[in-house]
Amino acid sequence: ENIDYPYMPRQINLSGNIVNFSIPENFSLDFPADDLVENLNINDQNAFAKNNSFTLLRRWWDFKDNSFFAKEVGTMMMTIHVYKTEDLSEDISHPVGFVKTLLLEMEKRSKDENKGRKGDDIIFFPEHYQSFIQLQYNNKNWLSSGAGTMYEKDKAFYYWIPVSQKNYLAVEFHFAPNSNISIRPFIDNYCRDMMEKIMSSFDIIYSSENTIKSKLENNSQLKLEQLIKELD
Repeated sequence: ENIDYPYMPRQINLSGNIVNFSIPENFSLDFPADDLVENLNINDQNAFAKNNSFTLLRRWWDFKDNSFFAKEVGTMMMTIHVYKTEDLSEDISHPVGFVKTLLLEMEKRSKDENKGRKGDDIIFFPEHYQSFIQLQYNNKNWLSSGAGTMYEKDKAFYYWIPVSQKNYLAVEFHFAPNSNISIRPFIDNYCRDMMEKIMSSFDIIYSSENTIKSKLENNSQLKLEQLIKELD
């Protein structure tokens, strides 16, 4: 049975920008996790030496069904990364500029992750403006999208938010259901509540000298859907 574990607060300091979120601590015993990176100087070029991203957290949870034997139904993995944007000409405080930046990253990722994959194993990453939706958690705008294989053997959900003019945060959820359940029911019946609870706990407190702070506030009313319509 899935007992309700308390959600415990966590904090990450990215050069004075504070990321708050909460997660339950009933982690999977099969995957020992590295400690959460609680402090990172995002202005340090070396942090992004490999692959322009830095992993701050990786955790796994196991889900069991409600049967008498409480059989394992699958595992969910959550990762948090901070990225350095490659193209500084894009203004990521604007939803369209942010989507452009994310599309570049997704294209790169598609190349990396699909090396050696064929046919049904190819992972499809977002490749259009329409692939993204805007979501709000604690009055901050996030962009969200997903990736997956053709027959959804693999599926991932992504959430992104700008942290500075040249950095953004990515929160990702990956799902590994056992063979006796397909991925959609696994996500809907077991993972979605927890994923939503975790995302709803995210709050970013920007440092006062961070120049993106006022820009994000000025752009907070912009609706991505509307902006995309205007692009056509």
